[in-house]
Amino acid sequence: MIKEGSKKAMQIANICYASILSEFVMLLQSSDRGKNFTWTGWAANCEKSSRNWMYIHDVKGDKAEVNELARQYSKDIANRYISNIGAEQNFP
Repeated sequence: MIKEGSKKAMQIANICYASILSEFVMLLQSSDRGKNFTWTGWAANCEKSSRNWMYIHDVKGDKAEVNELARQYSKDIANRYISNIGAEQNFP
């Protein structure tokens, strides 16, 4: 089990933050979003993409544990960003 606050957990969190933030900043510009874009859909996509980010960064450890923690972090981070800009209330 990966312990909260451990070096491994921090590595996973940092990868998630960096990956999500780069997309988030780009998507703040409405011209960079498609007509079917939703913030809810984006958050779900971040969860799905987290597995790929762990693979790309070659995170060592039990893959199931690494991927589950990355999924949880990604969900929390993406939803926090959405909440902070008020996007759950129809951000343009």
